This record gives sequence, C-alpha cells and structure tokens, in this order.
Amino acid sequence: MRHTFATFAVSVEENINWVARMLGHQRPVVTLEKYNRLVPNLTRWHGQALLGAGITGEGSPGRILHQ
Repeated sequence: MRHTFATFAVSVEENINWVARMLGHQRPVVTLEKYNRLVPNLTRWHGQALLGAGITGEGSPGRILHQ
C-alpha cells in the first residue's frame, strides 16, 4: 500500500515534500532517490520559457547555455 501511494502521488505531481512527510521520510531527497523515475519532466517547457525571456544562467542575458 505504501509503495502504491508513493508511486501514484509522485506520478500525478503531488508536492514531493508532502509525499516525503506522508511516508515518514526525514528529507525529500530520500523520496526522490527512490521515486525519481516517476517525476514528470517539468523542465521540458520551463526551460524554453527561460530561453525565450533571455535568461540562460551564464553571465549576461541572451547568452546561450553550453551543452
């Protein structure tokens, strides 16, 4: 039951901190280490939004990130 709860909660994007508390984990990193494969790729769209805004994380705005 516990694994089923965690699997479902993480896969539907529940807050990882809440899921960790419900499982009794001291830190969310413990939960993420076990269930990270179920966390949806949230960077797919957010990264594009940052690039469109000219924010790349390296120096001046508009500079392209190294791959």
